[in-house]
Amino acid sequence: MGLLSVVCVSLFFSSTIAVDRGNFKTCDQSAFCKRQRALKPGQSPYRALLETLELSDSRLTLQLINDNNKVHLLLELYRLQGNMTRVKINELKPLKPRFEVPDVLIAEPPTEPLSVLSKDDNGVVLSLGAKNQRLIVSARPFRLDIMQGPEVLLSLNSRGLLAFEHLRLHKDTQAQPDGAEVKESVDGDQQQDEGEKDEDGESDKEEDGLWEETFKSHTDTKPNGPTSISLDFSLPGVEHVYGIPEHADDLKLKTTDGGDPYRLYNLDVFQYELYNPMALYGSIPVMLAHNTQRTMGIFWLNAAETWVDISSNTAGKTVFGKMLDFVQGSSEKPQTDVRWISESGIIDVFIMLGPKPSDVFSQYASLTGTQSFPPLASLGYHQFLPYWYQLLYQAHKTGMPVMRLDCLYSHKYCFILHECTFSFLSCLRPLWVDYPKDTATFTIDDEFLIGSDLLVHPVTEDGSRGVTAYLPGAGEVWYDVHTFQKHNGAQNLYIPVTLSSIPVFQRGGSIIPRKDRVRRSSACMENDPYSLYVALSPKKFAEGELYIDDGHSFNYDTKKEFIHRSLTFANNALTSSNLCPDCNFLTSSWIEKVLILGASKPSKVLLKMDGKETPVDFEFDTSMSVLTLRKPGMNAGADWTLLLQ
Repeated sequence: MGLLSVVCVSLFFSSTIAVDRGNFKTCDQSAFCKRQRALKPGQSPYRALLETLELSDSRLTLQLINDNNKVHLLLELYRLQGNMTRVKINELKPLKPRFEVPDVLIAEPPTEPLSVLSKDDNGVVLSLGAKNQRLIVSARPFRLDIMQGPEVLLSLNSRGLLAFEHLRLHKDTQAQPDGAEVKESVDGDQQQDEGEKDEDGESDKEEDGLWEETFKSHTDTKPNGPTSISLDFSLPGVEHVYGIPEHADDLKLKTTDGGDPYRLYNLDVFQYELYNPMALYGSIPVMLAHNTQRTMGIFWLNAAETWVDISSNTAGKTVFGKMLDFVQGSSEKPQTDVRWISESGIIDVFIMLGPKPSDVFSQYASLTGTQSFPPLASLGYHQFLPYWYQLLYQAHKTGMPVMRLDCLYSHKYCFILHECTFSFLSCLRPLWVDYPKDTATFTIDDEFLIGSDLLVHPVTEDGSRGVTAYLPGAGEVWYDVHTFQKHNGAQNLYIPVTLSSIPVFQRGGSIIPRKDRVRRSSACMENDPYSLYVALSPKKFAEGELYIDDGHSFNYDTKKEFIHRSLTFANNALTSSNLCPDCNFLTSSWIEKVLILGASKPSKVLLKMDGKETPVDFEFDTSMSVLTLRKPGMNAGADWTLLLQ
């Protein structure tokens, strides 16, 4: 009886914490997804009408025709500044305007001239500018290929899965919208009525969910009929794709063959399942593709419910299978295929061609803007503030995303927030972003970088007594921030942990300011002194930055009221220099302590400031090679040099 009670209680609690899958649609329960996914790769019915091509300084326009139903579409191609290409596909003359997403782009993206390199009956070749990049438009069937030299970087509609459900009239409709005639459409084409064949040769009467569909007790009517869109992308040479948040899944997106696509739809699913493509809180239609040679991005500008299918010719292959291919000299090139399916709207996609990870983040930020620079008080009472503040400042300027993890603030680092707010670098990012050629980092999702200089391996398993972290970077060194022990890069390292410790490492070659005094809130820390943690590289070099402002106003932007310092250690000298001479801001914060990790013991240390040299007290830990300078006393906004002799 006791065992039965335990089983019943276990079943009760498991049922209360599991998501009710019946409340959320699958692709088969979503009419447009089921309809689009039923289309299989093959010959595309779409053909480019090259005789309609028009080229201006900023764009190329070209009509497409669906040979099954004779509906015309309008293709627009733009070459954008910053190594991007924009592709738009819409109905040539829809019955009414189709929805285009407003308020997402910060401005109409600046363009660069397009030029035709060659043209014949099979297609047209366009120049995309530098590095021999070309855009090839194939006519029959319609297809786009972006190439660099002999290499295909990305292809659109290579599998023939472009599908564009045009606006149509229900046969029971009596009035004509906007005075349009029912039977005649653009260029004499016949607009489809219910009962005529669609792209698949199926009739509307045989399809459920075209004009309305029911899920549970809710019926969704569609007065404009089916309006879904779909387009496939092929990425030769790519095995790893990331992004399209938010899903409780691995960092590297998995193939969706045999299961549901990834769903993009804003939901509040607090009892979500792990490793599942179900939609969660966010819906950001951006995907990154990466290999050792290049990083690219796809930004699908569509706000409707969207499903993303992913397939790969290497998916399911074991490590042994890949090794066997290598030994046998298999010539099969890895390729990832992605298909986007949206319920309505138009096809408006931005191809971000990188080639570096930071370039892709920069390109995306140039389209949608940078993140806001948060007030210092919003960061809580923790001591991690200066490094975070530096990163957010950089992100605000250049736009790479920031993710905050409160449990790390207590480790007392500073200034990442400034860097992330004003550069295109992410505050929190996977290892492959900083180590794009290290294939060992491509699938690591149990550790991450904060900025470029802090590596964190969270403890995520109950009862753990240790974790194994990968330290990237051949020829680099990493310092344990708790013990200051030095470790070489490009190795796996086992670290014992306790309930109160999280493995964190500082990259050799970096300087990180911290505020070490424990306070009740960040406001109480405003005038606290700084500690500088200088982690030397194998070449005895390090650099970093220090950013200070009032922490709450926009004066940093409107009046240039901030301090921005460069910190450099080279040739046994640590120097602070001004990165913004025309900025005007005063601080009472001072440098309380300097720790130099990986240093040699000096005979003396001198502070050189305002033309004077003053000796500085120091301690040296021989076992850990850590030099500590206590209370050198210089103002955080001043020019100074510490000389090690």
